[in-house]
Amino acid sequence: MANKAINDLLKYNIVWLPWTQPVLTSNTSYGTVSANAYYSSSYPWRAADGTIPVYAQENLCWKIHNSEGQYPGWWKWEFPFTLFISQLKFYGSVDYDGNTDFNGRWYTDSTKSVPIGDAFSIGHNSQAPLITPANQSAQGYITNSIYLDATSGNNGGIGELVITAKYFPGGKLIL
Repeated sequence: MANKAINDLLKYNIVWLPWTQPVLTSNTSYGTVSANAYYSSSYPWRAADGTIPVYAQENLCWKIHNSEGQYPGWWKWEFPFTLFISQLKFYGSVDYDGNTDFNGRWYTDSTKSVPIGDAFSIGHNSQAPLITPANQSAQGYITNSIYLDATSGNNGGIGELVITAKYFPGGKLIL
């Protein structure tokens, strides 16, 4: 959603409530999580399962592999409510051989018209969280989903995603 549209929405004094990110237990335990592919048991919902994986814990993250022809790739979380996101923080997945590099960008949806933060690169064995503040829009991002465009890489993915947001208690806004 463009900044002008956010400003237009905000002037209506919509009530936003604090949102606590749920711990996902399946691709449909809170909204719908999907991806173009996943490697082994690195299911899409594992990107927000409440655990930060360490060395070679492929079953605790979402990951795709270049050797499996899974790049370019994507990951999407469609929320059951409209969120007002102020920050995304994510940890890159960790592989046993150190080949965890990938490049990508977060968006508010699969049309890739509204980016959340800048494009990024995660290097080999990068376990440090990459923080994508929503400072391109002074207010934040109003969206019904988030979308990761994984443009290139080797064995990369989301070790854990942490979203700071408020939600619209009336369900989904038409954006």
